Amino acid sequence: MLIMNGDSFCRVDYSGLVQFHQARKALASIVLVTADERRDCGVIVMGEEDRILSFSEKPSVQEPEGEFINAGVYLLQKKAFDKVPWKVPFSLEQQLFPSLVDSRQCYGIFVAGTVTDIGTPERYLSANAAVVQSHCAMNIDAGADKATRFLRYCFD
Repeated sequence: MLIMNGDSFCRVDYSGLVQFHQARKALASIVLVTADERRDCGVIVMGEEDRILSFSEKPSVQEPEGEFINAGVYLLQKKAFDKVPWKVPFSLEQQLFPSLVDSRQCYGIFVAGTVTDIGTPERYLSANAAVVQSHCAMNIDAGADKATRFLRYCFD
C-alpha cells in the first residue's frame, strides 16, 4: 500500500521503492532524504542493512538528531495495520512507525534531493513560485485553448 503525505513532495523512483521493499520483506519502507536544520519533520536514525533504528516525529531539541528525515512517502504491507486501533484517531508517524521500528521490520530508502514541504502558507507560496519559475521558459502555443495550455504547462 503506497501512502504519501499531502503536504510535501519528493522525487521518488517508485519501481525502485517497490524492489527495495520486496527485497527486504519489509512491513514498512519509508523514503528518506538527508537531514537539514528543520525540526518540523520526522527524524530517522538508520542501522545496518537499511533498517530504521529510531523514528521520532518532530523531535524536541533534547532528542538526538538523526542523519535522515522522513520524506512523507511510505510503502506498507497490509499486515502493518493489524494492530491499529481503527475506532480511535491515530498517527502513522507518532504511533504506527515507532511500533514497526520496534518490530525490526521497518526500513529506510534514501533518495537524493530534498523534500518540498507545503505545510505552511510561506512554504506553499515558495513551492508555487519555484514551479512557475521552472516553467516560465516554456514556449506555450498562444493559439491553443486554455485547457491545452494548462496541461502543457503542468506536464511538459
